[in-house]
Amino acid sequence: AVLHTAVSTADLDGSIDFWQQLGFAETRRWEWPAGTQVVNQLLDLPDSAARAALMEGHGTGIELFEFSVPHPGRLPEPLHRIGYTHMAFSSDDLDADMGRLRDAGMTFWEDPVEDSAGRRMVYGRSPEGLVIELVQHPV
Repeated sequence: AVLHTAVSTADLDGSIDFWQQLGFAETRRWEWPAGTQVVNQLLDLPDSAARAALMEGHGTGIELFEFSVPHPGRLPEPLHRIGYTHMAFSSDDLDADMGRLRDAGMTFWEDPVEDSAGRRMVYGRSPEGLVIELVQHPV
């Protein structure tokens, strides 16, 4: 079973609000100070400090980290790069979900497209630059 996917964020509270718009609920919050060796060893960081939260929904979790040490960088990668490309969510009302997520800071780079099976799909980036796909299946 997939337990969770971890996401580094520059704004923990803003990310919590965003993931709530995708149907996740905050279930736990914690932090660790610089010099916490077990965390540094686990994350393979020489020294770290962060606040964190676990969001749960859809049978899985999203673990959010807001690092104060080391300072996080931001580098959204194009989809053709090796590694994480995107998360996909099912939608019952694509237009309404797009509007709600735009209000939460998500940007979509195109209008939805419809494939030959009648699915409507759209890709966009979360406020942190993560690529998210929404898919509405035909009724």
